[in-house]
Amino acid sequence: MVRVRRIGDVVQFTMGRIVLGQPLYLVAAYYADGLLVDTGPPAVAREFARAVAGLPLSSVILTHAHEDHAGNSPLLAARGLQPLAHPLALPLLRHPPRQYVYQRAVWGRQPPSDAAPAPAEIATPRLRLRVLHTPGHSPDHICLFEERHGWLFSGDLFLSPYVKVLRRDENPHQIIASLRRVLDLPVTTVFCASGKVVPDGRAALQRKLDFWERLRDQARDLRRLGRTPAEIRRALLGSEGAFRLVTLGHFSKQNLIDALLRDE
Repeated sequence: MVRVRRIGDVVQFTMGRIVLGQPLYLVAAYYADGLLVDTGPPAVAREFARAVAGLPLSSVILTHAHEDHAGNSPLLAARGLQPLAHPLALPLLRHPPRQYVYQRAVWGRQPPSDAAPAPAEIATPRLRLRVLHTPGHSPDHICLFEERHGWLFSGDLFLSPYVKVLRRDENPHQIIASLRRVLDLPVTTVFCASGKVVPDGRAALQRKLDFWERLRDQARDLRRLGRTPAEIRRALLGSEGAFRLVTLGHFSKQNLIDALLRDE
């Protein structure tokens, strides 16, 4: 499934594999003034190719190399468009890491692709977007900021203010630093890879930063009192949900607590 909607001068492509009439997980790509931000998961390759077929594309940029964001890059390469990405993403795109079973089921098998290093700024006829390295969700993660409009294309930096699960390979201390970095900018609207478009984006980013800093401090206080990481997770976040079971622990509340307790 690929659902297309226009939000002012931005076009959003919300994508997901449908099972029993429901999308398993939604992820969004965005288009503005010739620039495509992310290419979506390979599970919807044919639908996505049809959705972007009539767009006057001049450039493509990937927020990071994960399969739900970069999985359809070969489709754009076939149109003569080599995606841009952070230099750390390039080897991951050429040689995609082994996927978990749930990743292949939800997003499809990621094909190898090539990309070029993203510059510090991307200019289109009407937009000027700053490329910001915002690691944490992944080492190669970037956001794009258009100052005149206050737009932040945030990839997976935001997702929601109260995220309580973490991938095993994420670094929440880097995410906190990246949130502080984008909060130094005059952000208005956040275009999130979850499909959320947040008009009061600055306040939403601040809520997430405040939530994770408070959670980190509470976890450390409980550790000083001699509580174990599992006890801290139960006290602050409750029992594990379905995410941990479905992903075989790749996503879990315990991952978040354990990572917050590690040194920055």
